[in-house]
Amino acid sequence: MVKCELCGLWFEQITGTHLGTIHGVDALEYHGRFPDALLMDTGLREEINQLISRNRPKFLHSEETKERIRQTAKSIPHTEKWNRNMRRACRAFWNSPEGQKVLREKVLTGRDTLEYSKKMSEVRARMWKDPTYQQAQADASCRRPTEPEGILNMWLQKNFPGEWKYTGDGRDGTYIGGRNPDFLNINGRKLVIEMFGSYYHGPEVTDATEEDKIIHYGKYGFGCLILWDDEVYDEEGVVGRVKNFLRR
Repeated sequence: MVKCELCGLWFEQITGTHLGTIHGVDALEYHGRFPDALLMDTGLREEINQLISRNRPKFLHSEETKERIRQTAKSIPHTEKWNRNMRRACRAFWNSPEGQKVLREKVLTGRDTLEYSKKMSEVRARMWKDPTYQQAQADASCRRPTEPEGILNMWLQKNFPGEWKYTGDGRDGTYIGGRNPDFLNINGRKLVIEMFGSYYHGPEVTDATEEDKIIHYGKYGFGCLILWDDEVYDEEGVVGRVKNFLRR
């Protein structure tokens, strides 16, 4: 079990949902504040690594390399500016052709097997049996909108009154092809806005890329604008992008 240094609760795995919705941080910020903290039980991590290594042994780091990476990470001052720049750099890389190639050939190799999927299903099922985890997830599900969503909603209501409605919590039953958009146009336009988080839509979230979202909503006649969480603090920039979106 691993302890969340922010709330003191113990989990087999500290998920992105827990960090993001309960504490308002992502894994990058968490590691910056607690360099020695783990996100997954060491025994479970070793078991999963063994599953992955059967299919991609040449891509696994040696223990020496892992330790060097850890020490390097500890030596970097994780300021808010550094975190923001790192998120942008990572996003740019993973959206590039080179990044997509690395994703296909290295990151997902070993995770695309039935054996791996079965193991992770067992882990999730076991976690859901833990009352502490159940309560944490229940708390997380009630904490919508997130801070970035709330800020974006503030800009939308201020600059586009009567144009947008927050629907990201799913409470009003707004689903388009099985997906729940964060914001829906309520002024006669088939338009939605989706908020992407740097942690939740990183390289391993392969079913939620910008292109995937746009194509999905396009199938139902909806235009989709993607905004990232680190963009919403710039009111002028957000307003400009939404105005251009409405002109389409």
